[in-house]
Amino acid sequence: MLIDDMKEKIEREFEFWKRNPGFKKSGIAVLAYTLITRSEIEDLQYLSVDWIARTLKVSESYISRAFKVVFTQITTPQTLIIKQKMKLAQQLLIKQRHLSMDEVAEKLGYCCGNYFIRVFKKYWKITPHKYRRKEIQKRKRAYHLNRLARKLERIINQTISEETDGEFENAVTVHGDLDDPEVSFDFFF
Repeated sequence: MLIDDMKEKIEREFEFWKRNPGFKKSGIAVLAYTLITRSEIEDLQYLSVDWIARTLKVSESYISRAFKVVFTQITTPQTLIIKQKMKLAQQLLIKQRHLSMDEVAEKLGYCCGNYFIRVFKKYWKITPHKYRRKEIQKRKRAYHLNRLARKLERIINQTISEETDGEFENAVTVHGDLDDPEVSFDFFF
């Protein structure tokens, strides 16, 4: 869990702030930012501005003010938390296809599937169901395109090798992978 990984760093920062109180506000903002952006799926159930404030032993308003000073209106802690949750929601929807929207919502720390769906749609402009379906189709097309490209590579190389009596055995190379629908060929003659 992230907090376990960060405990030592947080304690070192607290000691530094005791000696250098002028750096506390920026340090709190950076630590809060780090806690949010390094969060993984297992951290999201409890990730909130309140939790961060308790972890860093300051008030929620102090964190918000620190963010304003350090990040100059770029983002707020709450916006950053939503962004992180939405980024990880995409991963969950694809990598754990068996999960219902209620289960995805629970893993992300949302109270119910309907609320998660509304937040996801507002953020990505597509429902999680449509996103999942679209990504699965995209990955299937990429997989089939890649298989076709590899088959063409074998056929072309075999034909060229036979025509040149083995002089050019690997004249064509395919670039791309299963997640990348872009496939390109290199010809070596």
